[in-house]
Amino acid sequence: MRFFEISILAAIFITCLFLFVRREKRPRILHYLPSVTVILMIVHFFIEGYRWQMFTAYSATVIIFVLTLPHLIQVIRTGSPVAARRRWPGILGAVGVLLLLAYVGLMNFIFPMFSLPEPSGPYSVGTTYLYFVDTSREDIFTDDPDDLREISIQVWYPAVQPDGKSPIKYMPHDAAVSFAESFSLPGYMMTHLSRIPTHAYLDINLDTEGGPYPVVLFSHSGLMTGCQALAEEMSSHGYVFLAIGHQHWNPFTLGDDGVVIPGDRDNAYLKMIRDELQSPDAENIKSGITCATDHETKRGLQQQLNDVYPINISDIRMWAEDMDFVIEILDTLNQENRYFNKWLDLDRIGVMGFSKGGCAAGQFCATDNRCRAGINIDGFMYGDIVTTPLEKPFMFMHSETSIDTAFINDFFFNESHADAYMMKIDGARHPNFGDLSLFGGILKLYETLGPIDGERCVDIQNEYVLAFFDKYLKDKTYILLDGPSDKFPEVDFRYRRGAKSSE
Repeated sequence: MRFFEISILAAIFITCLFLFVRREKRPRILHYLPSVTVILMIVHFFIEGYRWQMFTAYSATVIIFVLTLPHLIQVIRTGSPVAARRRWPGILGAVGVLLLLAYVGLMNFIFPMFSLPEPSGPYSVGTTYLYFVDTSREDIFTDDPDDLREISIQVWYPAVQPDGKSPIKYMPHDAAVSFAESFSLPGYMMTHLSRIPTHAYLDINLDTEGGPYPVVLFSHSGLMTGCQALAEEMSSHGYVFLAIGHQHWNPFTLGDDGVVIPGDRDNAYLKMIRDELQSPDAENIKSGITCATDHETKRGLQQQLNDVYPINISDIRMWAEDMDFVIEILDTLNQENRYFNKWLDLDRIGVMGFSKGGCAAGQFCATDNRCRAGINIDGFMYGDIVTTPLEKPFMFMHSETSIDTAFINDFFFNESHADAYMMKIDGARHPNFGDLSLFGGILKLYETLGPIDGERCVDIQNEYVLAFFDKYLKDKTYILLDGPSDKFPEVDFRYRRGAKSSE
């Protein structure tokens, strides 16, 4: 919770406690407290912004102020309050308000105001929004042949520290509404996310002293912007980090100047994709892959998974084509006197993603030589990578599985011709990756998130991702990648040196 929110609740609580004390015995200063609480509330509205979790506290503030105003006036005029005829109405009122405060506390526990970790690198962080239409590809999600594939991008980059400028919020208000509605929740229930500050400043100057900078593309299967803790950390260490919004799949994408484009949850083609992903045949095959211990058995099952995923293989290729399009756009924007003005090093491109986005990262790195290194964060692999082994360094980051020794992507780890890494975070579940681990609240209560501490989980992800790309995009050496780490005992870490590394 924020400073003025805590101050408001504390003032209400103190006021309620003294309602159990006879009015004439209360400290005189206490009669001014309801008025002070109203002032705190007004300041809170202007500085921090209201949010629905606090509405009962706002109501209690107004009610207490109105009911106690006559007594305050009496104190100001005569120096003593109006004598109370009966104490029980005040006591009942105090009990009622305390129950309301308990409700406020519950709502703030279920939908908390989390904080993004402070970036640890030497650079400030800038951010901007880019939006393009790929005129070479139709939008196959619609029936209109004139509809084209749209690509949304949010960019984070090393920047010059701005003067007198505030960082952007975690997401726009309309994005928070779309996010809530994607889970069939009332739109207002996630709007507190539009009040959470980040460490990124919109459209500030790129820091030219450390460039040109390597580029990392991120493909997120859930929130397009659900990787901000990682994006800020990477940018603060000298990377240009791009989150790609995949039209129709994400709950929302961002257009020019961050304008929100809501996703269409009822799209017929999207429903076909999801139905195929969740089909009983596919789930049984994936379970078999996870449990199998023989490499050739896994190969056969991975091919079976491809056979039952024709629509999803087409879709994952389209996501890889989105990445290809973004790189082409970056090449144009990186020309002299254009947006990035040659400060992008497009010979050092890393690709990564979460869940389906991680699968897309594997697809891209297996089929496109512009990928220097890649990471799949907890995405079950399928696609062309089944028959096209990786030729570029790659890391597979996993949540815990039902079998302690099992890894969902160990087939590709063992097939890789280049350096390969495979790790599993004990106590992490699939949704723990990205910023969602920080959301806590109801996700933790219902065990959607694993038992690992959210900030700890984000710290692990950030350190391993930074170490990996520093090694393969900046030629730095990290002990963290040499084997299991005492710093992170909850990480089961594997590494194999590929044949291409020794050539």
